[in-house]
Order: sequence, then structure tokens, then C-alpha cells
Amino acid sequence: MEKVKLALNYALMIEMIKAKGYQSNEVIDFLEEGNEPFLESLGEGIPTWKTMIEFYEQNKEKCQQAITEGYQITFLTKGALKSLLSIKFNMKEARISLIPENFWTR
Repeated sequence: MEKVKLALNYALMIEMIKAKGYQSNEVIDFLEEGNEPFLESLGEGIPTWKTMIEFYEQNKEKCQQAITEGYQITFLTKGALKSLLSIKFNMKEARISLIPENFWTR
């Protein structure tokens, strides 16, 4: 089956919840309950958790499939990819210098 397509902001918010150690069924329960203060305690919404809850309420089947089976992001930029990797896998961009430390003081 083809993965559902999600806008980046919804994917990031789903991953924010999962990054806190919650399982797919718990993510669905949280969105079903629509408890904004609890969701805000997990991280800042993009743009808001209210937006995510409203999207979930209008697209329950799509959201549940995305949460349990995975998703495809509709449009992804380099910056957005960095954000997604940072949230989903706790990856940070490495800064590696190819110039030796004492190069400029020789």
C-alpha cells in the first residue's frame, strides 16, 4: 500500500510526540483527546497543536495510517530535512573543519 502524503508540519508534530517515547496508539489517543496543553508540554507546535488537532479531526483515517504505517512528506527542503532528522532521530548537523587548527597561526 502506498504511504499517505502529509505536509511537513504535521509529520514533524507526529515525530515530536514519538520522540518522547510514545507509541503509535498513544499518539492517536492524544490527538483523539485533543488535549492542547498536554501536547504543548511535548514541544512547540508547528504552527500550533490546535492546527494539528483540527487536521486530525478532519482526516482521522489518513492521520492514523500515517502514524501507524508511515508517511511521505509532500514537499521537503534542505532545512526541513534537517528539522525532521533532528526530531525523529535526534541527529544534529556536524561541523567538520578541513583546515587544521593551527593553520592560520603558522
